[in-house]
Amino acid sequence: MNYRYANILPEYTLGTPGTYTIELNVRDPISRLELGYKVDMKDPEMAAALAANITKIELVDGSDVLHSLNGRQNQALVLYDRRCPTLNNGYLAVGESAYATMGIDFG
Repeated sequence: MNYRYANILPEYTLGTPGTYTIELNVRDPISRLELGYKVDMKDPEMAAALAANITKIELVDGSDVLHSLNGRQNQALVLYDRRCPTLNNGYLAVGESAYATMGIDFG
């Protein structure tokens, strides 16, 4: 089976809490979107769980909401769909950095 990987967006620093919108203009079918989340933990509350820091991942097509979950719900759905956990890497301690992935599977 042929796989095609495309990097839609380079690394981006959000800075303060907020929302970042990504426009997807693709013609080929998409089977999976993989979102990477890297954090440098400066607050003890951030070390609870990486997925807890993501309040909403939403995929919208026009006025149709196709996917709307928080980070923990998203990782649970990926575990259910793929039968394996997503990547969570790093030390959950203040002053350390960590990386997590969130996925959206289609079909």
